[in-house]
Amino acid sequence: MARKAAVDAKIPDTALDGVADILVQLYGCFVKGDCDLAEINPLILKPTGEVHALDAKVSLDNNAAFRHPEWEEYSRTEVLDEREQLAKEK
Repeated sequence: MARKAAVDAKIPDTALDGVADILVQLYGCFVKGDCDLAEINPLILKPTGEVHALDAKVSLDNNAAFRHPEWEEYSRTEVLDEREQLAKEK
């Protein structure tokens, strides 16, 4: 099944290990980080055969903030509009 998915996605055999490594790391980020969303777009294959994530997007589940005290530092950098700020205070 995994082989068919790799063929369908047109992933060269030489890149399978690199793609698998990045996907395992992405899954770990999603689960351990209490994410609502964790995506890579685009994922590229360099001419040297290396697989790289050029851009990524992560959205954290605010309901899990109590498990992640380190998020407090990030939240201080957030710019919220007036309505979001009011909702957060309530």
